[in-house]
Amino acid sequence: MCLGLPTSKITEDAVAANLPSVNQYDKVASLFEKELNDMLSGGETLETISSDKRKRQVLVSKVTAKLLRESRELRFIFSRNTRDGDEELGGEGLRLFARVTVDVFFDNDLLQSTKIFLGSASGSFGLCITSSLDAQRQLCLAARGQTLSIALYPKKGIICFGSEQAAVKVGMNAGLPGGSPDVLGKTHLDIDNDDLRLDLDDLGGEIVLLDWGKRRFKSPAVSPPNRGVVKHRLMNGRVDAYLLQESKVHNTSDLLYHRMTRLTRNQFIKPLPEEAADPVLKDIQDIPLICREIQEDWRNMNMFKMSL
Repeated sequence: MCLGLPTSKITEDAVAANLPSVNQYDKVASLFEKELNDMLSGGETLETISSDKRKRQVLVSKVTAKLLRESRELRFIFSRNTRDGDEELGGEGLRLFARVTVDVFFDNDLLQSTKIFLGSASGSFGLCITSSLDAQRQLCLAARGQTLSIALYPKKGIICFGSEQAAVKVGMNAGLPGGSPDVLGKTHLDIDNDDLRLDLDDLGGEIVLLDWGKRRFKSPAVSPPNRGVVKHRLMNGRVDAYLLQESKVHNTSDLLYHRMTRLTRNQFIKPLPEEAADPVLKDIQDIPLICREIQEDWRNMNMFKMSL
């Protein structure tokens, strides 16, 4: 209703008297379900219908015909136009409603829904989006105006994410059942075995879908609108990442590793310190060290200016 019927009273005037009842929603939904089941019984699959615009149109036509045969009450509620106060002629309002509903059903997966939300949202965001329908195989992360980092630990099977770069280092301290820290610390020739950090482009805005269900599920990870997005293989091929950059029309780069920061075999990256028994006391004890480091930074800056 929100995406396809901007002139409907359902979206313009949120008064209880104008909103469909639960029974009315159920009745309309059952029409879609019946027509879809009829097509599936005829040999089609959800994927073949989703990927073929002509088959989608067949489904839309069948549902529209059913809606036109229903009571005037349902037709009035789901196709009303408030610009002139009249119901659309020839069932065009119902056809629009059916078409948008079918498209939303097939297209609005986790990645597409996040894309639609950010396309109309204002402000700064650091988001983690998940759904009960896809929680067993994927999640979506997005950043715009707020930092968001993802750390990949392929040898431990861990992915960490957070708004602070230091926070995602927690995986460096995590134990590996049955493993040995000495083995993990050895040099690897394959970068896939390294612990890596990816910082999303919060300045231009970026969305990433992480999917780890390709081996368990036959259905595609993304819906048709985003199947042209470059797929990046992470965690030794166990996780696929799909990135959408809001500042770019097309994301064609397949060199994601050039954006990665290596956490292992990196002298500038240290594991998080051990957790203190008394965090407040530890903070107080750290104050002199922090003040001294700030002073050293200022002195170094002054020396740099003098050298210029």
